[in-house]
Amino acid sequence: MNKFLLTTAATVYLSLGASQAASHSAHKALTQVSPQNAAVAAALTDLKGALSVPRTALPFDNGGVANNCAQYSNLLSTSAPDESTRSAEIRSEYLVCDALRMVGTQPFIVTQAALPANAVKALYERLDLRTFPSSLRNRADGPTHTPKTLLGLGKVTMNRDTVEIETDTQFFSLK
Repeated sequence: MNKFLLTTAATVYLSLGASQAASHSAHKALTQVSPQNAAVAAALTDLKGALSVPRTALPFDNGGVANNCAQYSNLLSTSAPDESTRSAEIRSEYLVCDALRMVGTQPFIVTQAALPANAVKALYERLDLRTFPSSLRNRADGPTHTPKTLLGLGKVTMNRDTVEIETDTQFFSLK
């Protein structure tokens, strides 16, 4: 589940960098965050407000309940979310909180998202579908584990941030 959440939260594109001014002074380097997800971008621009936004109650195995990102983060330090199907559904609301936890502990700046020109092609050709849950995971094995090797005979459509593959029996999309 953790791999899935990190992969989903990976809609946040991170790159480390420091301005020249920071490198010549005693200031810490800034993390540059370029979120691909609008909800994450909004949360990062108002971090304090995002921490208190009400969310569906998420029970934890120690009896605690999180109702916002601040409570969720505090409870994660001592316990884990309840392992029920309903809790897994609710936890999807807390993916923004996971992104805030990853980024919010260090000084950061938010920049406009910009994928490298070849990012979508790289997803199509190299993404290992065995590393996260998807409708193709059970078919991925050995050398046949990328979208290209599994669905290479399908019609492929790529744009700036999406690759779509359509075969006679399946439609698969990555964004």
